[in-house]
Amino acid sequence: MKIVIPSHNRSESVRSLEMIPDSYSKNVYIVVRSGEQYEKYKKYEDKYNVLAFDNLKGISDKRDAICREFANEKIWMVDDDCSLHCAYLDEEKDIIKVHKERANEQEFYECMEYCSDLIDTYPYAVLRPQIFPKGKTAWPYNLNSWAFTNSFLNLKTLDADTLRYNLLPYSEDIVAFLSTIDAGYDVANISKWMVKTMKPGHAGGMSDIRDAELIEHASNELSRLFPQHIKLNNKALPIKTANGMVQSKVGIRVQPNIKYRDKMVTQNTLF
Repeated sequence: MKIVIPSHNRSESVRSLEMIPDSYSKNVYIVVRSGEQYEKYKKYEDKYNVLAFDNLKGISDKRDAICREFANEKIWMVDDDCSLHCAYLDEEKDIIKVHKERANEQEFYECMEYCSDLIDTYPYAVLRPQIFPKGKTAWPYNLNSWAFTNSFLNLKTLDADTLRYNLLPYSEDIVAFLSTIDAGYDVANISKWMVKTMKPGHAGGMSDIRDAELIEHASNELSRLFPQHIKLNNKALPIKTANGMVQSKVGIRVQPNIKYRDKMVTQNTLF
């Protein structure tokens, strides 16, 4: 399985590379815009693959280009600021806990093998970020709950047109998650391993351009595109960006309606 890291303006610190053993380096692809961004990242080519695409405008069309480039393959598309950690279920307290230290080489390979096998059944899977506490109902994984920063994709089953990453310039991961569900597939949210990310606000990536207008537009469009799965509210949390705090007036709740999905899939099969 290939590891694909979309990155932008973080050439001095691609943190996700630190979690990948040297023995896996030739299966790693850093994906950037051609031109000035490629010039910044080409220093990694001695060890990794650097893939540059023309005419990219943002992360959504970059993810779309990745899915087209790696069609019919299995990939782990992971953000450039992640680290991989093993987790365990504390049965007495009914809470999943994550180890502070990064996964070692053996644990990394165990994760890759486990996830590669899992996406034969669930073609979209994600490692849960260490943010919201969960218990035994999420161990070792649960289905159809949204998470972000990474996605294991079986592009032998899914394709770019199904995932629709390029539909919106922001919240493209929610689009892909819900598009997969609407296509009739369940998404696995894995807790056996987790990812940690840098604190919000570091320069580079979406942090440079994220603002209230962008967030509010995406939230309203998500509600329009997926009314059965998205609920709007006025309780959006402030987000720290490279330019300071951003407070959107529109918040969303991502709650997949699987009964609606299954009904629609059945109707589409009959007709």
